[in-house]
Amino acid sequence: MSMEKKIFKTFSIQNTLDLGDSSKKRCRNTYIILNKENYHIGVDFGQAFVYLDEKGLHRLYYKIVSSIKNLYHDNDYLIPIHGSLNSVIYLEPLTIIVLSEREDKNRLLVLHRNFELFELDSIVKGFLSKKTCYISDIEIGFSGEQIIGVAKTTGDRICRDLLIIGRRFDSRFKYVEEDNLIPQNWNGQWYSYLKIGKKDVEHIVILYNNKKLKYVLDKKLYGSDFLIKNTMVYYGFNNNIAVLSNGRELKAIDLDNEKILWQKIFDKNINIEVQNMYLDEIVYYSGSSVFVQDIVDNRILFNEKYSSNISSAYITEDYLVIGFNNKLFIYERKGKEYIRIGKYSLPGTIVNIHVSNRNMIVSYLLPNNILKAIYVNLSDTLDIELSDITMSVNTAVELNLNKYRASVKLIDEKPLNIEIVDHMGKTYIAETSGLPGVYNVYLNIDIPGYLPLIADININVKSIEKIIRKIIVPNKPTYSIRGAYIPVTIDLESSIDELYIVMTNRDKTVYGSTNLITNVNPGEVTIPLYITWAKRGEQEVDLIVTAWTKRNKILQKYSALITFERDIPLLYCRVFSDTVYLWSPIDLGIANITTVTGDYRVEMKQSISKGWNEIETLKGDFDELIVILPSKVKYVSKRGRSWIEFLK
Repeated sequence: MSMEKKIFKTFSIQNTLDLGDSSKKRCRNTYIILNKENYHIGVDFGQAFVYLDEKGLHRLYYKIVSSIKNLYHDNDYLIPIHGSLNSVIYLEPLTIIVLSEREDKNRLLVLHRNFELFELDSIVKGFLSKKTCYISDIEIGFSGEQIIGVAKTTGDRICRDLLIIGRRFDSRFKYVEEDNLIPQNWNGQWYSYLKIGKKDVEHIVILYNNKKLKYVLDKKLYGSDFLIKNTMVYYGFNNNIAVLSNGRELKAIDLDNEKILWQKIFDKNINIEVQNMYLDEIVYYSGSSVFVQDIVDNRILFNEKYSSNISSAYITEDYLVIGFNNKLFIYERKGKEYIRIGKYSLPGTIVNIHVSNRNMIVSYLLPNNILKAIYVNLSDTLDIELSDITMSVNTAVELNLNKYRASVKLIDEKPLNIEIVDHMGKTYIAETSGLPGVYNVYLNIDIPGYLPLIADININVKSIEKIIRKIIVPNKPTYSIRGAYIPVTIDLESSIDELYIVMTNRDKTVYGSTNLITNVNPGEVTIPLYITWAKRGEQEVDLIVTAWTKRNKILQKYSALITFERDIPLLYCRVFSDTVYLWSPIDLGIANITTVTGDYRVEMKQSISKGWNEIETLKGDFDELIVILPSKVKYVSKRGRSWIEFLK
């Protein structure tokens, strides 16, 4: 019987890409603006870059081939990488790369496909006495169709900073020398840098529409803690407010009125991705807490604490998306409110989220340190209907998810007595220990082509009279010409439509099962449980009884201690050339092995271990293979047939 119905929404995954051997040096969300009405999103990882267009998700990354780093655009080879890859970004048709041969020497390279348009690693100054100034650091980015970079140089006291300027469809790049430049960040909507004077700061913002804004502000507005690279995380197109972050403090500066609007100091590190300039809100996180704040009036619009430290959060006109560990939370914006759409899981640790319109790029790191990115279409949804469940103890109820071809498992702090059971293409939720109560469980529902969904439902488990009063299991098996078996006696309280028993143990050295029996009447019934394989010795085993009665599935688990006086093998024999291969599910020790060909016999001793065992013979084409184990068990393989015999 069902209780409350719930609708869970998930979203389509359009692309999944891995980023080769590239590592994450940073995560910068970018906007690739084609015109006023049309733009795409991308993510700058430092050693990789992913972006969306009409054809889907694309990637720039490097992969090590024969000990050589090679840079690729999708599957197209670009160039070899000598030294370290500090930065790679893409603004069609240009690939902009920063390489470093050593820590204080960087090289800027601009490619059109794999043709080199521009290279800069140093400049030479002076007339009679030539001085070389090497680029020691460079922050390159784009705003609209403009490519802008701020470079620091070293080598002589006459060396100055460089402001590098280029355009998307222009092969000519140039630079001008400046003093005391600090790159402030970029995201494709804008590029910002500071020019530091004795008392004042020139705050330059270059917008995607080619508009260059210059604000002259008192140095004291910034403070020394913010006069460092990449502290600007927001520029407001509608309000001309800059928000700065140095990792422990947030500060909002009204650029028009030359004043600090607000500032916040945190006990823990504060994290914030570069924000969309058309919003009046920002999202940031510290530890396990997430905040959405109105920039103009300093109000906190959303504040939520989660179960683990946040790794990424992003906000758009329509969505707020938050990630930590492998969990993803998606909220829909309704005015100033945020309503949770759903909770999702990924195969790795989330490192970045970028959302715009109804497109989302989520990046995560697999346990083997492979960086992956997926493109999620938020317009392509699938609704899953589930209900809270009322069920009896030791029964199972179908979840009705087979039409989605879903893989379901329990996650988080799951009750020990609640299990997921797959049977004949259907998925059941089962109570296995006879413990009544109300349980809240979290299901991870993985449907091919969609974000794996985390759904929570309540299960109300009620008591019933036991179907099985008792079970009697002998402590030793019976050996016969048909194999080894254990006669299991069950005392049934009521009739059962179908029943079978599976026996196994923790280390998988024992396995056996009964045949399926049907229409079992109340009272005692004895069923032979056939041993498929077993390791000699005293074994603690679990017997799982699966039964169906009146469309209810019943699972009951029992433990027993059984002594196996013999190894019971399940051997598979394969012959290739002059070598015999024997597969065993358990270790069997030293065995006497004999091959028979007519009157010709070859005898040997060899240890048989778990898995495939290679046994060399003088002649691979034999009539009969005989294996005798120390526990007086004989295995025979003869002309496509095989069997075991128990010796006296």
